[in-house]
Amino acid sequence: MGTWEPGLYQNDVSDDIKLGFIDKCKRGHTIEEATEIFIKEYAEELEDEEDAPNFWFALADIQWKYGKLLPKVKENALFHIENELKNETYNEFDKSDARKRKKVLEDLREKLNSPMPPEKKISQYKLYKCEWKIGDTFAYPLDAEIWKDTDFYGDYLIMQKVGERNWSPGHTVPVVRVKITENKQIPHSLEEIEALRYVIFFKRKGEKESNYMLALGNTSKRKIPKKIIFIGNYDIFKAPNDEEKVDFNDNYLYYEWKFFDIYVHDKVKKNLFSKVL
Repeated sequence: MGTWEPGLYQNDVSDDIKLGFIDKCKRGHTIEEATEIFIKEYAEELEDEEDAPNFWFALADIQWKYGKLLPKVKENALFHIENELKNETYNEFDKSDARKRKKVLEDLREKLNSPMPPEKKISQYKLYKCEWKIGDTFAYPLDAEIWKDTDFYGDYLIMQKVGERNWSPGHTVPVVRVKITENKQIPHSLEEIEALRYVIFFKRKGEKESNYMLALGNTSKRKIPKKIIFIGNYDIFKAPNDEEKVDFNDNYLYYEWKFFDIYVHDKVKKNLFSKVL
């Protein structure tokens, strides 16, 4: 993997561990368990003379900061520090960066040999899972301030859950298609709903297919607007013929509820609609 600067986390391996190790712990693994998982996942990198030191340096630094530096991790990190300082392997950098790298290694050695801070509790994620069922259909009133100067003020978006996807770090959120009313009334029959226009959320220039699906990013049931109205549960409405085929977990369009009106307003004002023929 690559190294771009002399800093402790300025290489691919250390940067990956910095992002991933505590994430593993937040998902319920102990520091010991997460360490063993990473050792297995990075087995190939641990055979590499450049990647292996960066692996142990990052792991040791993170564990020390959380007050639980495992003996095996400390031993490996100190071994590689002494090896790099002895053999001056950091001289692969230019003179200025080589001095910086040497200082990074010396500072890390000093830290790892010093008393650790008290052990910190790593709080686990509280992951949200949307309770909506596939086919659940809701009316969303266009009554926010942003709609007041438009012809759509007082209309409704009719959104139906057609699937779900993961949303970082592991929430389960709904994927919806959205239609829009034209007469300020909530439709109640299947025929009325089917006749409505779909909102197009994305269309590449020159492409025939459009994306009609939107993931509603959310971390808590409390964030769902209280004004939405449950209409009922239906079989999935007929999809537009020109819909781009995208796996739900690959669906690249998502917005949090607090930006929902702004995002849809931008699409609607451009007359991005399509009817199922």
